[in-house]
Amino acid sequence: MSREEMTERFWSRVDKSGDCWTHSGAKNSPRGYPQCTGINGSVLAHRMSWELNEGPIPKGAWVLHLCNNRSCVRPSHLSLGTHQQNMDDLARAGTRTDRKLTAEQVRTAIEDTRSVTVVAQALGVSRKAVYSIRRGLTYRYEQGISR
Repeated sequence: MSREEMTERFWSRVDKSGDCWTHSGAKNSPRGYPQCTGINGSVLAHRMSWELNEGPIPKGAWVLHLCNNRSCVRPSHLSLGTHQQNMDDLARAGTRTDRKLTAEQVRTAIEDTRSVTVVAQALGVSRKAVYSIRRGLTYRYEQGISR
């Protein structure tokens, strides 16, 4: 697919009727961000919007939503920042997605023989969370669970 076709396809999936321009792409990422097809494969839609409008994203930079709407791809609602800035913004907005797992979910993370990636997707948490549970780094003594 050419860059022009990719750009046209991307914007054809954007609803510009509201203040936030929402992308209707599949929300395949574990955290509910819409994805789309880029030149080098699947990419988060807000990152694609940044690259189409502003150019390449510097290594290590994050594309932040100023509006706290994960589906928004409106260029004026996006900015570059760091992971820490993103965490600070989420905490201020009360939209941080950290959550405590139930005892049953922790047991699943420990006992499930599937890959870390598959278990993380099933539980709706990061791979790091499952890895940390399996290594006994988190949830070791919580809710009566011991390793």
